[in-house]
Amino acid sequence: MKNLPCESCGTTDFKNVLDNQVHDYQLHGKPATWHYSLRQCTSCGMGFISPKPSFEILQTFYNTDYGCYTDTIDLGKEANSLKYKLAKLRYASTFGSSLKNRISTALGMMSEWISGKVVSYTLGIPLNLPKDARILELGYGSGSWLLIMKQMGYTNLQG
Repeated sequence: MKNLPCESCGTTDFKNVLDNQVHDYQLHGKPATWHYSLRQCTSCGMGFISPKPSFEILQTFYNTDYGCYTDTIDLGKEANSLKYKLAKLRYASTFGSSLKNRISTALGMMSEWISGKVVSYTLGIPLNLPKDARILELGYGSGSWLLIMKQMGYTNLQG
């Protein structure tokens, strides 16, 4: 298997951490198998899967409620949804300890407790990174956060 450059530091020196892994899945109703290894860059320590899974294989890791990346997401609709408004409430106290922010955080936490769901609001916390910084998001789901980061000018994004 050819060593591709590390996406973090660019070197090609790796060690296998978990070798000969197997993922059985269904593709168009037929059984299929993907063989892969978990590798680690000996220079920077970043871990990755080799070979990279295809789009079809990625979809087999998620149930129908949680799809992997697609470029057809309507970011405006998602960013203005009720779930993000509630998540914004939960993170209000990270922007200051005023009574209003503490009450907003309590309301957000209470609404999540009542609904039984926790919503990530990572876009509410600004990144203080250069626009060409290497950013890796693990478990990127629909990819909407990475798409928004791209719209904000970040150029070296991986999911």
